[in-house]
Amino acid sequence: MTRPMRWRALALLAILALAAGACRLPTGSKEPRFWVLTPIGEAPQASGIDRIVIVGPIDFPSYLDRRGIVTRTGSNELKVARFHLWGEPLQDDFSRVLGQNLSSLIPGTGVVSFPWKGPSLNVAYRLAAQVQRFGSEVDGNVHLDLAYTLHRGRDEARIASGQMRILEPVQGKGYAAIVAAMSRALGEFSREVASALAKAGPVRD
Repeated sequence: MTRPMRWRALALLAILALAAGACRLPTGSKEPRFWVLTPIGEAPQASGIDRIVIVGPIDFPSYLDRRGIVTRTGSNELKVARFHLWGEPLQDDFSRVLGQNLSSLIPGTGVVSFPWKGPSLNVAYRLAAQVQRFGSEVDGNVHLDLAYTLHRGRDEARIASGQMRILEPVQGKGYAAIVAAMSRALGEFSREVASALAKAGPVRD
């Protein structure tokens, strides 16, 4: 083999080695962790359903539509976690846990998510909300800012509405503490809605 051919062969081997190394993950690369919000408790066993509540639409700001958990690190700065991810879209998780909380807080309440694609239901109430902020911020608290309305299902009469600004301290460090505080903040909102539903009472034919 001539010297030019030998150099070309060595160069080709070097290129192949670099390509193989680029495709291999570094040893001990970090594994992602997946998180979900936690409901207040298990829904009690009820003998019957007194009312059906549709939860939704629950609108979220676009900046929270991320797989990674979003935290606020400054007045105008956000951090999106690379390895701490939501197990499902946060908007869906919020709606699902809110429904579980309402069923737990008011026995006899059946909850379905908007939009409902099943058989026709005799809906007693419909809850809609617009979330402006939801996450950990630089003051060490989880902020949940939202506006909500609760309508009667039959005639769309407004039963309750309001603007809430909930601050829940993050008790500890890391994303486990952040998600736990977010769950407690959602629990506080759930109790507000449950109180309004309790005052409105069940709807029967």
